[in-house]
Amino acid sequence: MPRPAHANGSALARDRILEAVNALPPLPAVALRVMQVAQDPKSSAAQLALVVSADPALSARMLRVANSAAYRRSREVTSVQEALVVLGFVQARNIAISTAITGAYPADTLHVLFRIDAFWRHSLAVAFRASDLAGRTRRL
Repeated sequence: MPRPAHANGSALARDRILEAVNALPPLPAVALRVMQVAQDPKSSAAQLALVVSADPALSARMLRVANSAAYRRSREVTSVQEALVVLGFVQARNIAISTAITGAYPADTLHVLFRIDAFWRHSLAVAFRASDLAGRTRRL
């Protein structure tokens, strides 16, 4: 019995998605290491700072986000370790992943994939809202 046309279309779409996923470059070693250290409950900010500091672009991104208006700091964050304390391990992991993803593609092709600036703003907004909701839920 022949398959319906929409089933063939679904299979084709699935195959295209799988091809696209398989074509993605692997995450850089530093991003993978950040993920490992950030997920280990025994890790300290100093240990994570050693990993992050191995990548100048990632270090700069951590400092930039920690010093952003979203964190309302009264003084400037000047060290990677301090930035990690301000950001927390979950946010640091997310920044490492997003930095790795944006660094994996040539800058002139990223706008074709998606609007990174809008994605970044949306991601931060969702993260802050989720953090706010988590704090309120704990108090119930």
